[in-house]
Amino acid sequence: MACFLNFGNEADQYLYSFYLRKATADAKDCIISILNRLLPRLHEAFPKANLLIRLDGGFARTEFLITSMSKGWTMWSE
Repeated sequence: MACFLNFGNEADQYLYSFYLRKATADAKDCIISILNRLLPRLHEAFPKANLLIRLDGGFARTEFLITSMSKGWTMWSE
């Protein structure tokens, strides 16, 4: 699983985090714990930024959506 940053409307993406998991593992099994660690660091580094979580890779599921809404995370889908 890879986490990328991009700024504004820039086409460039910057690798921020990379997590290796078993091929049989479900994406939802680790995403919440990863975001719990990453998002506070990003908010600290970019306090004025609007951080968006893109809903792909199997993340748009009920459990993840409920957790995301309870934490105030902003989600985005193309």
